Amino acid sequence: STNFISHLGDEAVADLAGSAIGVFLSLVGVPSRATSRVARVIVRRVMTRQVNSRLREIANEYWTDDSTNLPRMAIGFTRLIVLLAAVLNPAEMFRIIMSNLTFWDAAQFATIGLAQIVLMYASAGSYIAVRLALLGPALVEVVRDSVAVGNSC
Repeated sequence: STNFISHLGDEAVADLAGSAIGVFLSLVGVPSRATSRVARVIVRRVMTRQVNSRLREIANEYWTDDSTNLPRMAIGFTRLIVLLAAVLNPAEMFRIIMSNLTFWDAAQFATIGLAQIVLMYASAGSYIAVRLALLGPALVEVVRDSVAVGNSC
């Protein structure tokens, strides 16, 4: 017989995916007022039983044992984003982002996106570290949601 995942577990995994996508969207310059809306659309698009199962594995492997091990948490976050990117190609993700932004949000995204690309190249990577540090509260939310996934398994 098939072992079906509980409804609560599925909801916790969807929250984890939404939090991680929200951090990623913030990192690439999507305006904050649009990140949760865009993240919800992306989660609805990518969540399959297989993705749900892989997200659980990542959460259990990287975030349930030692929530103070920042390098391990970062590796888990990277694996989660890579998994989501494998399911949703960049063109589809860009289409979802742009179709869920207002005109002014899209203009802000284009401006910020270009500025971030220039800063990433000019700073030789240190810009990404600063951006991740500024996104600390959002990363804490990802970890909180991943602990909920671990507890629901």
